[in-house]
Amino acid sequence: MKPMAALCLCSLFLLSLCGCTAPQNNEQPPLSTETAASFSQLSLSADGPVTIQSQCQQQEVRDSEGTLLATVSHSRPVLLGSTKGIASLNQLFEKDEEEYLSSAAQNWQEQAEEDKQLLGDSFQPYTIESSYEITYNNAGLLSVLRTEYQNTGRAYPTLRRLSGTYLTSSGQALSLEQILAGDQQTVSQQVVNCFTQLIQSNPQPFYPNAQDILPDLVNKVGFYLSGSQVCLYLPQETIAARAYGFPEVSLPYDQQDLFATPIPTVNMDAQYLKTAMRLLYEEVVPELPQDQRTGIRMVSEGEGEAGGEPIYIIRLYLPPEETVGRYGVGQQTGSIYVQGETGAYTLLSQ
Repeated sequence: MKPMAALCLCSLFLLSLCGCTAPQNNEQPPLSTETAASFSQLSLSADGPVTIQSQCQQQEVRDSEGTLLATVSHSRPVLLGSTKGIASLNQLFEKDEEEYLSSAAQNWQEQAEEDKQLLGDSFQPYTIESSYEITYNNAGLLSVLRTEYQNTGRAYPTLRRLSGTYLTSSGQALSLEQILAGDQQTVSQQVVNCFTQLIQSNPQPFYPNAQDILPDLVNKVGFYLSGSQVCLYLPQETIAARAYGFPEVSLPYDQQDLFATPIPTVNMDAQYLKTAMRLLYEEVVPELPQDQRTGIRMVSEGEGEAGGEPIYIIRLYLPPEETVGRYGVGQQTGSIYVQGETGAYTLLSQ
């Protein structure tokens, strides 16, 4: 449940430079999006976060002799609810997963077989993973940051970023021009200005021509929303060596004149806990006896571990202090665990 880029914008060059902030280390534009919302002002909702669970699929790539060549895994968010927007997003995420896994054999089989033949007994199966983080989930906006990891036995693993920001009411994908104030040309210039500031603040890690090539890299910039700012990033090795990571800059939401629509700041840690409690209300409380359901209350009792992942520990009680049960909600998968008599947490049968 815990966690998966963005842009800056302003009409004046000096204003934009003042607005951008640049974390040191933080590819590629959004997740597959077939329909982008129209370029009108966003209408955000007063709704809280969408309840989300996680699903992970894994498959193995083997040669004709059955030797393991690669393990491919993909995780995706599963939004709970029956609205048209939620259904649309679930279909999008499921389609992305199917395409990712179905292309695995085609992408890795031949290369892995060549490496196996070359390396013999020292060959190690590839590890190919695609994981995600929900970086914003509030006011009808959902932002997903995905990291693709490929370890094929080379000197360094390959990392790639994808991201997408969506309206949960309709499932539509949003562009930077809809997040930030100004037209496409203004936004593009703001992107250049923000990364120019990043380079000028500490030129040493960047390529000598990094600032000159920025206008040609605008279409490679990805963005995501975080709890307090919109973040812009470039792929690795575009303006700096691989060791630098993902060049990233950001604009805080409190600079409202830079945004087409004000975006509420969210305490993401508190939001994850709130979402965990909502999940218990939806999945556990309806199964309780009627006399308990009507007056049930919840309180956080910290964090723990169960099923190999960190969990939020939440106590269900009836006022004043009649404990109904203690439950854990997985921070990575959204799985629900129940505390037994021994104090250990086991996966709740659904």
